[in-house]
Amino acid sequence: MIQVENISYSVSGNNLLDDVSAAMDSGKLTVILGPNGAGKSTLLKALSGEVKSSRGSVLIDDIDLNVWDQEYLAPRRAVVSQFNQIEFPFTVAEVVMLGMWPAKNLQKIEQPELIAEGVMRELDVLSLAHRQYGTLSGGEQQRVAIARALVQVAVQARSQNKCYLLLDEPTASLDMQYQHELLRILKDYAVRKFTIVIVLHDLNLALQYADNVIFMKHGKVASVGPINKVLNEKVIEEIFSIKGVIEETKSGSKRFYVNN
Repeated sequence: MIQVENISYSVSGNNLLDDVSAAMDSGKLTVILGPNGAGKSTLLKALSGEVKSSRGSVLIDDIDLNVWDQEYLAPRRAVVSQFNQIEFPFTVAEVVMLGMWPAKNLQKIEQPELIAEGVMRELDVLSLAHRQYGTLSGGEQQRVAIARALVQVAVQARSQNKCYLLLDEPTASLDMQYQHELLRILKDYAVRKFTIVIVLHDLNLALQYADNVIFMKHGKVASVGPINKVLNEKVIEEIFSIKGVIEETKSGSKRFYVNN
């Protein structure tokens, strides 16, 4: 699992994270929710080590993130940020294959192109393989970036090693079809004992796919736990200042409706 213990982080005197503690379990899809400026992306950056907390610890399997050998961790942990610009004229296939480079003994991996091809098919970007990445739409680029991340950990996953995926608003550029397809894919990877943490804005996507939720507000954890226990009308009103009801749909999933 990944744990954060009393971490704080500030910029120019502004507390972006304030004494944050939470646990993200293996085999679970954990969603970070909250309004704009709540600290969601900053928390994800702290989990990846992109920002260093001024206090507290980030632990991966009970080992401090600062202690981990980055070469050892890189093939096991992949990160997808909100923006994935690439300045070089790489093709989609080349971008996805970049995910292979953190793997040790790359030359010993049997048919790495087939691994990448399988992931591209899963993310529905195989037909774009020979297109230049820079010519793609924002949603297509996002799916390619996610494919690169999945390839990064694919070799370790085949060996049943622990893997971690951190994704910041992965559905933001996707149309409705691909939002649901992506979250179904991530849910499937979580079942394979991945530790998956994603930032979302859409409460209804979280209601449908999340196992656990971390609610952020003003840099603090407002609520944390299994989604069926944590996500309710009262919490939503307290965090988002909006009233509504959560109802069960005919398919058995839940949906939040705003009161008119």
